[in-house]
Amino acid sequence: MRKKLYLVTGFLGAGKTTLMHALLRHFADQAVAVIVNEFGEKGIDGALLARDGVRVEEISDGSIFCVCRSDLFADALIKALQSRAGIVLVETSGLSDPTGIGTILATVEQVSGEAYDFAGTIAMVDAPRFHKVVGSAVAVRQQVLSAGLLLINKTDLAPPEDVRALRETLAALNPAAALHETQFARLEPAWLEELAAAQREVRGGIVRHTLGVSKALFDIPPGTPEAALLGWLRGFCGESYRAKGFVSLDSGWKLIDAVGDDIRITDAKRGAPPQVVLLAGSAAVIQMARESYENISRR
Repeated sequence: MRKKLYLVTGFLGAGKTTLMHALLRHFADQAVAVIVNEFGEKGIDGALLARDGVRVEEISDGSIFCVCRSDLFADALIKALQSRAGIVLVETSGLSDPTGIGTILATVEQVSGEAYDFAGTIAMVDAPRFHKVVGSAVAVRQQVLSAGLLLINKTDLAPPEDVRALRETLAALNPAAALHETQFARLEPAWLEELAAAQREVRGGIVRHTLGVSKALFDIPPGTPEAALLGWLRGFCGESYRAKGFVSLDSGWKLIDAVGDDIRITDAKRGAPPQVVLLAGSAAVIQMARESYENISRR
């Protein structure tokens, strides 16, 4: 029996990793292989998923659908074919244009002699932020167009009239896809059956350039006051795409997860080095963060 492959896409902060947890729970009685792609140099989502006891293959510092990392993606898929896993889950970078999945799978089959059963693409859509990013981020539109299942996430954070307008926008862009609203990336098993029926063949190639984005990695000194870190994040996060990482604060180990000006600091287990990855649409935002970072690093 061929291995099933599910592709999870969505812009930065849309809820992809939370959906991956939901998929892992759904397939709890089966052997699963996980491949996580992050645009930044340090993998955060992979560390979060690995805590569920799942073996995770991480591909960082670029998109798996770009020439810079597509060969690593193909290698990871071939390795998964050789494992005992029957299900393969792939979480893409939020900046990825996933329309090249057919090309990648064709290459894998040619090299390995084995083919995947492509179950389809699930695109997470951020209800409060979609209209803010779709105009500037080409990848967002491509993620919607290539999906067999569109999940409008965080509907509790957007006015009902905005969610209705978003449904109309998505239905117009991709009328063939199954479309559902959810909160906290909740997944209904029946939606995966709809995905199998709705997924269309997606044609695209490997791209040479990923969506233009500026990125920076900040080492956060252990014992930094939580209030000081929060003040630093508030100074620039509203203008950024995403800030995420593990930090060791005066209040203990924490996970920083900021999507725009929605900044969340939650308890975490000791793990990765205390660092924050920042992704922004312009170098000016990165510079703003660097200048104010000096107040943190001197402590």
